[in-house]
Amino acid sequence: MKTMRSRLKFAAAVLALALAPCSALFAQDYEIRLYRPDPVGTRFHLSAVGKQSTAQLLKQGGKVIQETNVKFTVEAELAVTVLAVSKKDHNTRVKLEVEKLTRIEGEAKKELLPKGSVVTVSWDGKDQAFEMAGGALAPDTEESLKLLDLVTDDPDGPTDDEILGTKDRKKVGDHWGGNAELMAKLVGKSGAMVKKEDLTITTTLEKIVMLDKTECMQLGTVITCDKFAPPLPLGIPVEKGVVKAVFSAKIPTATALSEPGEYSTDWTTTVIARGKPDPAADEVLLQMTIEQSLSGRTTELK
Repeated sequence: MKTMRSRLKFAAAVLALALAPCSALFAQDYEIRLYRPDPVGTRFHLSAVGKQSTAQLLKQGGKVIQETNVKFTVEAELAVTVLAVSKKDHNTRVKLEVEKLTRIEGEAKKELLPKGSVVTVSWDGKDQAFEMAGGALAPDTEESLKLLDLVTDDPDGPTDDEILGTKDRKKVGDHWGGNAELMAKLVGKSGAMVKKEDLTITTTLEKIVMLDKTECMQLGTVITCDKFAPPLPLGIPVEKGVVKAVFSAKIPTATALSEPGEYSTDWTTTVIARGKPDPAADEVLLQMTIEQSLSGRTTELK
């Protein structure tokens, strides 16, 4: 008859064998390369959903001067061709072949462009510019395409690896910080006041997943800023400015691959400003909340 000690040893050996594959998985480490540039001529299919909500309240002397609340959703199915890139390989000009482009506001759903439409999006040095044979785009169409973030707004700016990446190989569950100084400089180009000490950046290698039979890393990033001061036309001081951004991305573990990819971003910005633009005038109060989200999936087109 086996002794209790022998049984325990046998059970421990069986358990060790059963857990061996799991241990091997968690012991594996990966190169973290976030930025996968698209060479000129690259074609891919983009399926994306973007949402934006803007709520703004302006008071003076306790009286409401302006109050707005705008929400809309964009649904897009596009074939994208990269036409030009910057020296840092950021997309500066792309061609869109529209399969679907709709905008939803409340219960109303509007087709912005018919299937087969071709639009070129470029960065002109100040903003995204749009070209379409047969005429200019309507303002709500341009606004909707801007939300999809198809070209860079900083051709010579840092890459995701420079801001969020790491040179160290990482295992599932590992997390690391980002370059807060570089992030603060990037935000400052828009005129906002941000100090690196007020930024927190954390990225985590959450798990390994399969996407279209391709092994991918699922990465999650959280960025917070508790002291954010955007430029305000009224010139009144910012009393409170908070930004929180959450990013998620599935990118191939093989660093030579750029597709397929899946990503989502969620931004929330809250600003409260209070003061007197004119010493003789009543106090002005501005409250503003902007929420933006974008999720997309890319698949290479031959």
